[in-house]
Amino acid sequence: MLLTSLALLVAAVVLVVLGAIEGSILLLSVALGCALGGAAALVAAHFLAPKMAAAAGALSEHDAARVGFSPMGGLQPAPSGNGSSGTSLAEWAAADTPPIPGYEKMTAADVSRLVDTGSLGRPALAAMLAYEAGHDARKTVITKLERAVSSTSDR
Repeated sequence: MLLTSLALLVAAVVLVVLGAIEGSILLLSVALGCALGGAAALVAAHFLAPKMAAAAGALSEHDAARVGFSPMGGLQPAPSGNGSSGTSLAEWAAADTPPIPGYEKMTAADVSRLVDTGSLGRPALAAMLAYEAGHDARKTVITKLERAVSSTSDR
């Protein structure tokens, strides 16, 4: 979906330039349609991310709903029962509570698939990295999470 939205947005830019050069209202109208289609695809991708993660087998729909997705995208740790908004990264590393439900049962391939979905925000990736380093310390998982954290902007 992200590639679709990118293609539509690039097409919109090209059509705007051509429409401006040609003075064609039709090309400008089509450009507007492409831009709206690209925006709609981005919105759809945002709202379908939990279902896509579940479909990839990396996260069940129940766990995706339980963990929650932030308004700006990316998994965020579930709020704790005492009403606080979450847990610090140092607490994830020291705690026996995994950063997302079912993490302790996930294989390295499962974690990799989840990271590859792109649905995780930097806080969730960092929490997973801290927890992994303090518990199983699987080299492949740590490497994957380190790369994802360094390449993910703050969301």
